[in-house]
Amino acid sequence: MQLAKNIVVWGLLTFLVLFVAGLGFVKLHEDEVKNMVLEQLNEQLNTEIKAGEISLTIFEQFPYVSLKLPNVVAKSTNDDEVPLLKVEDLFFNFNLLEAIQGKYTLTEVSIRNGELNLAIDGNGTPNYLILKKVSDSIKTSFTINLENLVLENIRLTYKDEQLKQDFLFDIEQANFKGRFTNLEYDIDLKSNTRIEHFKIDKINYITEQQAAIHARFHVNDKDKTYQFREGGVNIQNVQFDITGIVKRVYKGHFIDISINSHEANVQTLNGLLPQDYRSYLEGTTSEGILSFEMEIKGNLSREKDPSVNITFTMKDGTISIEGQSFNLDNMNFTGKFENGDNHSLSTSTLKIEQINTKFGDKSITGNLMIRDFSNPQIESTLNGSITMEKLLEYFEDPAILNTIGTLNFNLRTQGLLKDFKSKTSLGNIKIDGELNIEVVGFEMQNSSLVFNNINGQFIFNGNDVAVLGLKGNISNSDFSLDGNFKNVLPFLFSADATLILDAKVRAKKIDLNELLLDDKMSSDTLYNITITPKLNCNIYVECDQMKFRNFKARNISGNFVVERQQLATENLEFSSMDGKYFLKGNIDATDPDNIIITTNAFCKEVDINQLFYQCENFGQGVMTDNNLKGKVTSDISLYSTWTSDLSSKLDEVIATCDIIIDDGELINFEPMMALSKYLNISDLKNIKFSTLENALEIKDQKIYIPEMEVRTNAINLKISGYHTFDNKVNYNLQIKLSEILSKKAKNKFKDIGEIEKDEGGKATLYLVMTGDAEDPDFRYDKKSVKDKLKKDFKKERMELGSVFRDEINKLLNKPTVDNKEVKPVEIEWNESIDTTSTMDSVKDQNDEPFKNFKQKLKEFDDDDE
Repeated sequence: MQLAKNIVVWGLLTFLVLFVAGLGFVKLHEDEVKNMVLEQLNEQLNTEIKAGEISLTIFEQFPYVSLKLPNVVAKSTNDDEVPLLKVEDLFFNFNLLEAIQGKYTLTEVSIRNGELNLAIDGNGTPNYLILKKVSDSIKTSFTINLENLVLENIRLTYKDEQLKQDFLFDIEQANFKGRFTNLEYDIDLKSNTRIEHFKIDKINYITEQQAAIHARFHVNDKDKTYQFREGGVNIQNVQFDITGIVKRVYKGHFIDISINSHEANVQTLNGLLPQDYRSYLEGTTSEGILSFEMEIKGNLSREKDPSVNITFTMKDGTISIEGQSFNLDNMNFTGKFENGDNHSLSTSTLKIEQINTKFGDKSITGNLMIRDFSNPQIESTLNGSITMEKLLEYFEDPAILNTIGTLNFNLRTQGLLKDFKSKTSLGNIKIDGELNIEVVGFEMQNSSLVFNNINGQFIFNGNDVAVLGLKGNISNSDFSLDGNFKNVLPFLFSADATLILDAKVRAKKIDLNELLLDDKMSSDTLYNITITPKLNCNIYVECDQMKFRNFKARNISGNFVVERQQLATENLEFSSMDGKYFLKGNIDATDPDNIIITTNAFCKEVDINQLFYQCENFGQGVMTDNNLKGKVTSDISLYSTWTSDLSSKLDEVIATCDIIIDDGELINFEPMMALSKYLNISDLKNIKFSTLENALEIKDQKIYIPEMEVRTNAINLKISGYHTFDNKVNYNLQIKLSEILSKKAKNKFKDIGEIEKDEGGKATLYLVMTGDAEDPDFRYDKKSVKDKLKKDFKKERMELGSVFRDEINKLLNKPTVDNKEVKPVEIEWNESIDTTSTMDSVKDQNDEPFKNFKQKLKEFDDDDE
């Protein structure tokens, strides 16, 4: 205790003695010291210093005696306009005891409140070489043996035009200890500094970061070498240890240093990244412990860069995306960066290996490589699993709901970084590997469809994808698909790439009522048909059952080809309506306003009642499934034009249809009912016929019916004419008068005029049915009668020659060719029929041999009038 008191007492006495001695020295020698020091400074410094009123003090820098220079401005040694030093206070500190002895050794310089601007110009000349060599100075009692440099509140700038370096530091406090006047010396640096910017070649590597520096390095001014022996920089609690050498060479530096950091916080390191690099991580947050070792070796100049090698490891990392529930947890990996043989961006490579992380409760492993940082090319491998639920949490697509299932993948990707960043360039990326989906299910917003039990394998090869065993259910429909998809990514993300598809689709049941149902669809919703020019495909389809509204089909098979905006099928077959269908056709959508549909179809023994029912009566109500029975066999050729919203251009529809109906029935058909009413017979309500054949044509919005004979249980007739799309008719009817008379319609034709005999000698009634098919008008067909008489006239003229020959032979008493008696042709009329009809009974030829011919001729002339 007594010893401690003695030490304190002696210390205080020593302090008082020195302080009093210092005061006396300052008082007695101030002017002498000021003049001598300024004179010697000007001798030993290579630059001019300007200052305010200079004073000698012992108070501010005790135990030093200090020469205080206020408002100091020191010029740069290379005549730069920017001053080397501009501060409020500059202190030259001398050892007090030596000063009392008349020896003035400058051992410390203290600078406060100002700026220090260090620079190297384009020729490699620094502006801070202010000390002359000792041999060049005149030896006096004043010497400079600088051992300590103290900076307080100094803004330090460093610019190297050769190396394109620009550093700016706000130094709160810094101590540089060393024998600065020696050719070789050690420096011990301690500093608290704010790094405002740290730019190399216009890239700002550090911005506005607080740093604590504690380092020891050796300086050799003779060979211009700086050796970092220990210590480093602590930025935001991340310690960077630095060792190695930096040597100034012609137009640059030779560097061989190591920078290490152990167990650094990843989030803090991200904040230290240059802003240009930090933009790649925008929207993400990362945590974890990162350790790295960096080695920099080689020449650093305007023309050359040193080699850079970095190895690093990550432990217990986490990467998350801001605003989303996407997290990669428990991430571990190792990595290495090299700038290659040319020490340039183009030869730089980054490898991240042994990636192991968790996405939800599933594991993902992989590797990542980035080559050529001037135009980065990325190669990666990923192997693992992702649940659909976690995947949708990342995409946050509100249209997909209630997801289940797992995606298992082993994928390799390759492409340019710019292609990954641009949606339009994603098609340039190549993917290889496999993706397997297991028991995937989901629902769609605003849709009643349920996708479930979807399984399948996707094999990626570049931009091509092979799909194997893709199976699943969509509500009550099922599907199975195998095929090859070529050029997939370019098709999805490029404006001019074409998808090439070759696939087979198999289904047991397809319910188009569910698949095409839109819960938001209104009754006037327009359908649109578009065939993209970017699709070439060949799809073979098999389906056991399909239904759409009333339509049902079985055993569907066929091949569909899409190319150049055209859809074609050559061999579509299916069973429906108790019959078979065979179809080939083409849809040409190259002009969206003129979509051309051509079809050749053949159906065999189809139930015509079901045909009309399942086809919903083809959108018309004149002839419906309630009016028809029978089996139809038909061969149809159709050409039609449509708009993009599937509105038909009816005036351009052209079709031919060869049709056979067996065992048919026509029940309560309005035109027949109207004919029945007109003829006053009731048997036309239910007409049965064994076979009906005809060849129909459609053109100019009319269905043309060539003359055909209809033989039914109710009536036999011939019909021809046309039926318009707006349900107007123009039919020519030929009905045997005997048919009508036998059907209790005698009174109807009591005064009929347009009746002619057919070749069998039976009287025929010619009618025209026109107007609305539901309520047509009937009139007698004079033109048909006229055409019939013309035809008969040719026959009568042949007969007239024979009559003439008979008359001449009779006059010449020559026998006729046939001496058989010619019996008159008679029709037995009902009493109600007027005997003055144009079809008068023919009398005996011997009495009036030309009467029949004249009568026919008269009737023909009358029709001409």
